[in-house]
Amino acid sequence: MDYAFREWNAHKVFAETIDTAKSLGLMKKLGMRPEGVQRKQVRDCDGNWADLHLYGVLMEELFSEEGRKVV
Repeated sequence: MDYAFREWNAHKVFAETIDTAKSLGLMKKLGMRPEGVQRKQVRDCDGNWADLHLYGVLMEELFSEEGRKVV
């Protein structure tokens, strides 16, 4: 994420997952916040409908005014 913010000048990084057991913990650890859930949006590997969890982080949430990492 540092690369996206510093080199590409991105203002936001986002991710989506249907794997609530593993991926949500990683997204939270990276400083991302929940942005919503699209209910039964995609099919999982077994063909069942699954909720799509959306997470994101803004540059100003991750870095302080001095450019230091906050999270």
